[in-house]
Amino acid sequence: APRPLRLVDPASGQAVELGPRQGLTHLVFTAVWCRPCVDELPALADFEERWRRDALVMDKWFTIQACVPGAGTVDRVRSLTAHPAFSITNPNKVRSLLGAFSTLNPTAFHARSGAGYQLHAEQVIALNALNPQVAARMAASFNAWTRYDPDRQRLMRAELSRIASAAGLSPDVSEIVHNALDMGAVVAQALSQLAD
Repeated sequence: APRPLRLVDPASGQAVELGPRQGLTHLVFTAVWCRPCVDELPALADFEERWRRDALVMDKWFTIQACVPGAGTVDRVRSLTAHPAFSITNPNKVRSLLGAFSTLNPTAFHARSGAGYQLHAEQVIALNALNPQVAARMAASFNAWTRYDPDRQRLMRAELSRIASAAGLSPDVSEIVHNALDMGAVVAQALSQLAD
């Protein structure tokens, strides 16, 4: 049986032993905003080694890494899509990595470079051919694009347009993407009416 993971609880300074689900819960709640916890992230490699055969634990392991703040997480998520425990054909894996990245990590998903949007659009396009319903749910991460600053709006709109022009786009994804793109016209019209 795998040994428990030993960490220092940043709140108390006490050493604690954490089982697979306890450890992941602890890391999720502390790693996002706690500098010492972010410094502990190399412990994730040890955790992976110990729990790699437990699919539910690995889902949480993917989520933890997708939620680390900062633009560098885009590269991490991209590399994790090639991880042996990740499968784009498994909806739980997709949600745990890509869904968490796009919905729970605003600093990485909305990085000024647009790299988070590009990665997500690539994955939506790939998913479209495999599982249109999951692809549509992932595409919905772009739905609020009109609420962001003009630079991010431009970047998100470009990725929505790229998805919309993908060959063989399913009706599910097409509906989500075209509704999101149409929202831009609705917002522009509303702003125009307010200005009058």
